[in-house]
Amino acid sequence: MSSIILNKLGVSQADLNTLTQKGLADGVAGEFYFAQSTVLSVSISQGIIAQPYGAVSAGGALRRINNATADFVAFDGLNLANAENAVNRMTKVPAVQGKPVQLKLVGDENHASFYTQQAVLGSLTNTGFLTEAVELLKEIDSYGRSYDKRVINVGASLTVQDKHMLVQRFDGRFVEDTRPVVQLLVQVYLKGDDGTVEAGSESIGVPMVVTHTLKDTAAWHALVHSAVEQASNNLTAVEIKGGNDYEIVVGGGWGGVVLHEAYGHALEADFHRKGIAVFQDMLGQRVASKGVNIYDDGTVQDARGSYNFDDEGNPTGKNLLVEDGILVGLMTDEMSAAALNMKATGNGRRQTYSDVPMPRMTNTYMAPGKASLDDLISGVKKGLYVTQFGGGQVDITSGKFEFNATQARIIENGRLGAFVKGASLAGMGKKAYMHVKGVSDNFELSKIGNCGKDGQSVPVTVGQADTLFEAGAMSVGGTA
Repeated sequence: MSSIILNKLGVSQADLNTLTQKGLADGVAGEFYFAQSTVLSVSISQGIIAQPYGAVSAGGALRRINNATADFVAFDGLNLANAENAVNRMTKVPAVQGKPVQLKLVGDENHASFYTQQAVLGSLTNTGFLTEAVELLKEIDSYGRSYDKRVINVGASLTVQDKHMLVQRFDGRFVEDTRPVVQLLVQVYLKGDDGTVEAGSESIGVPMVVTHTLKDTAAWHALVHSAVEQASNNLTAVEIKGGNDYEIVVGGGWGGVVLHEAYGHALEADFHRKGIAVFQDMLGQRVASKGVNIYDDGTVQDARGSYNFDDEGNPTGKNLLVEDGILVGLMTDEMSAAALNMKATGNGRRQTYSDVPMPRMTNTYMAPGKASLDDLISGVKKGLYVTQFGGGQVDITSGKFEFNATQARIIENGRLGAFVKGASLAGMGKKAYMHVKGVSDNFELSKIGNCGKDGQSVPVTVGQADTLFEAGAMSVGGTA
């Protein structure tokens, strides 16, 4: 396969390696990273197609690691002159002498791709895509309005992105990857008999060729159905009284966002390298209830958070973080792996070529248990079943979190009751997962998600099965 980026640079891989070695001389590790990203997006609201959006960005960065520090030079535009200029600038910066690090890798360098390597538009031109996208959005608008007479507006957007990346590493390894992403968002607004308006939304964003989405009527029908159901439930929702005496069932799939935010960040190794992690120096110790098994797995086929290699050029892997409640692993980039004497797990990610890589999650989830949802709920006298979450706040260093519950139901005497509105969940990640009472067998991985950290956003997914927390593990905020 012809290399898009090497062709842009006008060099061979061997020549690029020579240039990289010159730029990283006297360092102990590092890489030359290049990326080109193309985005196209079109949307509809109130039956009106908005002006389509398109953007192209391209550039690279040279990073030289010097033990615990790193030098970084980024540039815009993919051409040899810019790359050579970055090398010349780097060679003028004195390096801290050190011994090259020989890291062990978790992932398999020779694996098959975890997603298609085709361009996101397939055989479509930009014009052809926009034409078909507009037709799809008009269909979604018409279908949503006819599906429920209470629908007063349908909003939808279709966004496609192609990202080509290449990494030439300090140790001579060379990798390149194509990362296509298609994202379809549907939002509906329903008006109740009393004039109240509520919204519901559903989306999907996965690595695939867009023609699959354009042809998959059943998939976008399902998005509309889910969005309408959410809005309809909110129209009948009642207010809830807050308290610390609720048992909480966090739903499967998107419910894993609580795990991701309140717990997962605490297992990113840069916080441990800096000595500020919630679970600092707790490897081998209990950090969750028995039966809690947590993975970060960048190898899930066709998942949004998967990738073949991280942005340091290391293969991704399936990393076990918590086994039966015991902390057994962390997510590392190269600098944290070297500092902590751990393997490189392939979690060094960056949003763009001008960003420095750092440990980031991929597809982070809790493994399913053996109970059914009925088993979990049947013993709950007073509780809350939360299946959708909106905005929230998390203190990464303490694990303290608060989330708005956008879809939740009362549990009373072992049965699901009314939907509630205005509810929120708050707690401490370190405490909450020490009080997991049961995990069901209905595991689901989300099909959408982005994670922000230090100003960078990367695609991820979250997942779990329905999970029951003891009363007091989290507090419920209410408006009644």
